[in-house]
Amino acid sequence: MRHFAWIIDVDLFPYLKGTGGVSASYVLPKAQSPSDISLLAGAAVWILLRSRNGDILFSRVHVSQVDQFEDGYNSGDFLLSIDQSKSYRLFSDLTDAANNFLVDALPLDLGVNGIPETQAVSWEERVLQHVSVNFRKPPDNTLNKIALPPIVTIPQLKARQAIANATANLSLEEVWATKSPVSLPPFAYFVYAKMQKEYGKALADELAASLARFDPIPHLAGRTTDPEESGNSGEEAVGNSRAPSIDTVLTEIDIEKLYARRFIAREKLLIGLDEILQKTEQAEKYHQDMLRDIASFLRSQAIVPLQSSSIDLSVEVQGQVLIFEIKSANQHNIYSQSAKGLFQLVCYKHALTENGRTVGGTTLILQKINNSEIEDYLRKVFKGDGISVLFYDASVDWPERLDGLTDFLKTVP
Repeated sequence: MRHFAWIIDVDLFPYLKGTGGVSASYVLPKAQSPSDISLLAGAAVWILLRSRNGDILFSRVHVSQVDQFEDGYNSGDFLLSIDQSKSYRLFSDLTDAANNFLVDALPLDLGVNGIPETQAVSWEERVLQHVSVNFRKPPDNTLNKIALPPIVTIPQLKARQAIANATANLSLEEVWATKSPVSLPPFAYFVYAKMQKEYGKALADELAASLARFDPIPHLAGRTTDPEESGNSGEEAVGNSRAPSIDTVLTEIDIEKLYARRFIAREKLLIGLDEILQKTEQAEKYHQDMLRDIASFLRSQAIVPLQSSSIDLSVEVQGQVLIFEIKSANQHNIYSQSAKGLFQLVCYKHALTENGRTVGGTTLILQKINNSEIEDYLRKVFKGDGISVLFYDASVDWPERLDGLTDFLKTVP
């Protein structure tokens, strides 16, 4: 695995606070990026805060994908998508806890720089020195920050999603490992306690080993490599020689980061549908404009818009997942765009269903082309397969801009 250090001025810490855990993505200014930005995909990045007394270890994040903004405030900068299940943050606030992770300042400028593995190992050992082992039960106010995923049929996936939610909302200073009733590393123990409280001891015990396996603190989890890399030959995928990997971990959309982006690199273990379907740069800009506008409207209606690195848009209604695929279109490509959207929707539904989620509805959102004959035809064809089609018209006001959206949301029991 490649290792990098991202050194940030300590005065920028307030912009990193977030929810108290690891963010789902970070914006990396182009001026602070390494010469080959693609090397960050699949790498471990240590974020350090540079202070007058030295550098402070803040978090270790695993980058799953790198994109470059093509418009908006951050045009030219890079968006680093983070696998939260493989990442952790050391502290929430710059209090005494931060002093535990003060290290000698590296002879490096602000920004992202490659570091040797020996440096990363020494920091990891420093982290392990400050992981406490405790027999106390986790407090309810801390457990309340962890939202467990729905019951799914694949235990490993449930464990990974739950760990990701824990690291997204908690820092290492808030959790501790335990030796009783089972031996578990810190994030795994708190998720175990939450599951025991909500699902019962039997299910929590069943998932204990998987939780430990996916805890991002590797030595305490009894491993030194990524659990998903075992048995991997290390060869890059060529063309479409592998089935697409669908990310079903849904997180709230950050509307401020919804601008046109150019794909740079993805972790080698993943193949995305966007690569297979070869989205154009112009289509990406229209797509992001539509997604940003729709997500903003949903939020104005007190509906939380969700997405994953695969799924454009999703909302949860009474335990059911509604998934949306958004496609820009014109008179010349609306049929091909519809076909691509259909393929993506059935792939997403299949992946979510396999993971035990209940998909309450699938909807294709197309850019309106002002051809009622074609639009009516697509509505009829897709309805036969249980898929709704809505047309987005930027020239009219909400809620008519996406006519039928509010009615569709009401159809879910």
